[in-house]
Amino acid sequence: MRLGFMRGVALVGAAVLTAGVFAGATPAAAATPAGTVIAKAATLATYTGAVPAGTATVTSITVRQDLQRSTLTVAARWSAGTVPKTVVVGLGRWNGTECSVDGDDGAHAYAGDIGQERGFRVYIPFSGDPVAGQATWTTRSVTASLRDTRIASRVWTCAVAAHRGANSADLQLFSPVSLAPVRATPRLSVKAPKKRVVRGGAWAEVKVTVRNSGTGTASRVRVRAAGSKRIKVKGPNVRSYGPVVEGTRETKVFKVRVTRKGRHKVTLTVRSGATTLKRTVVVVRR
Repeated sequence: MRLGFMRGVALVGAAVLTAGVFAGATPAAAATPAGTVIAKAATLATYTGAVPAGTATVTSITVRQDLQRSTLTVAARWSAGTVPKTVVVGLGRWNGTECSVDGDDGAHAYAGDIGQERGFRVYIPFSGDPVAGQATWTTRSVTASLRDTRIASRVWTCAVAAHRGANSADLQLFSPVSLAPVRATPRLSVKAPKKRVVRGGAWAEVKVTVRNSGTGTASRVRVRAAGSKRIKVKGPNVRSYGPVVEGTRETKVFKVRVTRKGRHKVTLTVRSGATTLKRTVVVVRR
């Protein structure tokens, strides 16, 4: 059974939806500029209607349309009790008065009882044939996902959902929500040695590795090595990493020496846009 009960779902008892327009996208290359919209997502938590008899109350349903990987993910959580029979999500466009999910631009996703098994099926579009995805169930949640080349190019702006019981008319119906843009955000970290020990006037190597574990490319990444007048840096004391792509790391090597015995601090400062990270290396001369 399709989402017949969601045909022309009107907004009742929910906040006004924004009619944001997001351009369709194809899977992106590895380098993604910071600020790029890489996904659209929403959480549905306001519901009406009775909870289907004999099942737990679904407390939230999260939807994510990944524009880079062309995947759709649906995750639901519920209170203690019998595992819900079926969680249903409709995706479509906000037409000014309602979230329309039944046209050629819409899609319906089902996580739950499908025939004799628990699974995940998605109709793209609503009138098309179902595509099977993967679903992982626990006693309190389900996470289902599907990768399909059509997902990245779909201009969905809103979502509706329901917890459906054994009787298709027995519904815990969630109010429509807008899909909000998720933007690429770089996340930098720095690795450097805490101490280097040298003898006499030897040069000490200091490796500075910058890693980007975020979701976008960090631009104009650079590192500066500085210390007291006893610290000498071979070559430029500022080195450029250039752009650091998400999921990668880059390393620069400084050679430093000290002009007097003792412990001396070298401060490493990494900058990229508004991000500033600092590390301190102690150089000990014997």
